Amino acid sequence: MQPTIMRLNKWLVAAGVANSRRKADDLIAAGQVTVNDQLASLGAKVELHDEIKLNGQGLKLSERPIQVVLLNKPVG
Repeated sequence: MQPTIMRLNKWLVAAGVANSRRKADDLIAAGQVTVNDQLASLGAKVELHDEIKLNGQGLKLSERPIQVVLLNKPVG
């Protein structure tokens, strides 16, 4: 279950737009991200019902769960 309020950079990573929060911050700083038709700022917080766009294209959070793969590599 997703939290109702989160930082915009974390939201962009969860949506699959950026592969790290730093890359998401770069997108925000470049002026490519809007929240509810307002230019986004670094450190902005968003809610699930907010409309987030990247270069004018609407984005949605992925509903699929995150998969983590653990590997066991014995020594030697």
